[in-house]
Amino acid sequence: MGVVINDKDYLLTIISLLPVSLSSFTLAQLAAAQMFATMKMIEPEVLMILLMEEAERQKAQQVCCTPKNGKNEDKTPNEALGATMNSKPRKGKG
Repeated sequence: MGVVINDKDYLLTIISLLPVSLSSFTLAQLAAAQMFATMKMIEPEVLMILLMEEAERQKAQQVCCTPKNGKNEDKTPNEALGATMNSKPRKGKG
């Protein structure tokens, strides 16, 4: 038949087995869930889905931003950076 584990113990087991790269993400998710529903706890199955998605995102980010030539050069693209060093300052209205 097996052993019955309550959700709180299951969540604690999941958290204790996480690598460091996912622990901050997990604590943020649990804090957010606690903020929006103080009397409820995030379900372990939902947490597992979120963890798998975050792990995939981190893996894709590592593949994207890791240099292929083996050098430790920072080749991270600054796609969100809107300003460049060579552009002229724009004059604003008023």
